[in-house]
Amino acid sequence: MRLSPLPALAALSIFSACQTGQPDSERQPSSATVTDSSAVGGAAAGTSLATQIGPAIRGVWVKAAYVDALARARSAQMVSESEQNLDEGITAFVIEPRQLRGDRLMVYTILNNHEGGEDQLVFRNTGHPQGLEFISYGEDNGKLELAYSFRGQDTSLTLNTYNRRGRLIQAVAYRRVRFRYIVSSDSRDALGEGLQQAVHEALIAGRYGGVDSAGRSVQATFTPDGQVRGLGQFRAYEVHIDFNGGPSTGEDMVFFDLNASKRRQTLGYRFSADTLRLFSLRKDSIEQPYLYRLIYTLVRRR
Repeated sequence: MRLSPLPALAALSIFSACQTGQPDSERQPSSATVTDSSAVGGAAAGTSLATQIGPAIRGVWVKAAYVDALARARSAQMVSESEQNLDEGITAFVIEPRQLRGDRLMVYTILNNHEGGEDQLVFRNTGHPQGLEFISYGEDNGKLELAYSFRGQDTSLTLNTYNRRGRLIQAVAYRRVRFRYIVSSDSRDALGEGLQQAVHEALIAGRYGGVDSAGRSVQATFTPDGQVRGLGQFRAYEVHIDFNGGPSTGEDMVFFDLNASKRRQTLGYRFSADTLRLFSLRKDSIEQPYLYRLIYTLVRRR
């Protein structure tokens, strides 16, 4: 099931009653104790498998290749325009075992960095080692399988796509985001926050020193969870990543203080090595934004 476009992927809440991911070594089951649900019938076997596997795969997962490309390119716009199409398809999903119903679990997803979806994970072996059935309600892309792997202290997930003949045609690896989120009956809030945190860590998060447009010294900190300190009146930021839901913006942008109407502002950004430059924006004759005036020049501190 596809939902309406996400209004803001990283609308942050005040954290309370939070949960943080435990080390994988404390959560992954022993391979010797994992039940093969194909050997036992019915939803009861699936529930048993969910009890064993669910805690080890709980959390927000993001497409690993997309995040790695952001870290290399330092530009969400450039990654979106690349031929690899890394910001297309399921870019993130959240698994919360507390929402298990029988052997099925609703999995909230982000599709194309633009819209939310509701898919299902079925705790039933697919016939492949450590693979669970994944039902997507988007376009028919073949049979899907969520494969899990426990190696030492690491847990990894891969979304495999098979054609009608059972041949593997695509394998997309996902990486868990380490952050604190509110555990509730609706985990969609955590999903948007988790994706934005992964983007922030890859692109901007860190400590910077530099100057503003008047030459005044600036000492700024961008945190992974979307907070900013030392940058004038701004208190929060969110990197723009939705290049698939409307007309191209043409520029990399950062939204500041989206939830504070008096301080809300959008700036363009450019990276050159460790130097982050923030610009004011203007629109051209066809309403496309372009970089106008340099506002801040910031150098990341090592």
